Order: sequence, then structure tokens, then C-alpha cells
Amino acid sequence: MLRLVALMNVRSHVILDAQLSPYRRSEMRLADEFLQQIPNQLVTLFDKGFWSADLMLRLSGQGTNRHWLTPARKNLVSEEVVRYGKNVTVWPTHLSAHRPAQTRAGGKQSLARRYTH
Repeated sequence: MLRLVALMNVRSHVILDAQLSPYRRSEMRLADEFLQQIPNQLVTLFDKGFWSADLMLRLSGQGTNRHWLTPARKNLVSEEVVRYGKNVTVWPTHLSAHRPAQTRAGGKQSLARRYTH
């Protein structure tokens, strides 16, 4: 079995790059190879299988004004810091329940905005 990860322009549906690997290799490791190709001033959409604080922080930190959006996991537990209206909240991100105040990528906690509909 193989694993395929692709980088696609959502507006034009053009595949910009793709990686194939044995199925046992992680999707996050394949996606990590695309980070340098993502331009600045862009919002990157991730599938729900790419929930990784390290990946998201590296994406944001390696360029200028780079943002990301991904569906939240169903079992996501979050503590609300700020609320902007009915559907938008700000909450601290955690790498895991075992290390809530640190991330491997930056050694600090960061904030994320949560949108609901």
C-alpha cells in the first residue's frame, strides 16, 4: 500500500506537488516537505488528518503572514480565552494532554482562533 500527500491550489484545483511513500510513513512527515513551497501571505487548508501543533507552528514560523485552517477533532477539549461574537473564540493550543504548556516547535503555548457554524 502507498500513501499520497498533495499540495493543491484550492482556487484553481491545480496540484502543485505530490509525495508518494510506503503506507507506514506518516502523512505529517510527507507534508513537512511541502512547507518551503507554500508562499507568504497565504491561508493553508489542512485535512483533519493533519492535526499537528508542530506542523502548524513550523508553517506559521517559516514565512511571513502565513496562516492555517483545519477541522477540529471531535474530542478536542479547549478552554476559551476570548469570545468574538457567537461563532468565534480564541483558545490556547496544546501539543498533547501530557505537555499542555509547551510545544516541541517553539517551547511555548500559542493561541488559535476557533470558528463554528
